Amino acid sequence: WEGWLWVLDRTTLAPLQTISFSTGSYPTSIAADSRSGAFYVGDMYRNRILVLKPDPAGQLAVSSAITGVGSPYDIVLDTGSNRLYCAGGGYNFVYMVDILTGKAVKTIQGGYYPFRLAIDRARGVMYAANYYSNDISVYGLNTVILQTTIDIRRYEPYDIALLPDPDKALITSRMTSGMFVWN
Repeated sequence: WEGWLWVLDRTTLAPLQTISFSTGSYPTSIAADSRSGAFYVGDMYRNRILVLKPDPAGQLAVSSAITGVGSPYDIVLDTGSNRLYCAGGGYNFVYMVDILTGKAVKTIQGGYYPFRLAIDRARGVMYAANYYSNDISVYGLNTVILQTTIDIRRYEPYDIALLPDPDKALITSRMTSGMFVWN
């Protein structure tokens, strides 16, 4: 297999560009930095985050790769701190990457298979949905230290999104065959 990124026209969804990431790659997530124009793509099977930037003709091209991250299943960008956070599902870690240096600067023990991440800048925390440990980890954004873990029983959380309502989040779950609201 070969991992690809497709660039589409937002109106027509017509393909504008395709980028191959090589045989054996498995792109799983994308984060966009609107300030720099860079895109970050998690490559789960190659344990790296690819950095894509526009070339002089405006086409995206891989400019570098961030290593030192295991199985980057989900990545989220915190432009307020120039950090990229990575859920390293298969390795049970959460990684913090400095996007200015392109280096993984911190590795934190996660729950069992951290699958998806969500950042709440207003509260200064990041949430990780831990698929196999059936819980949500809460990390401080500045320290990336685990603050607490919230047991959600046996629901196998798959993804998490924060609602505009400051006290609610949505969590998708395989065991409930749907979604539930957590507050």
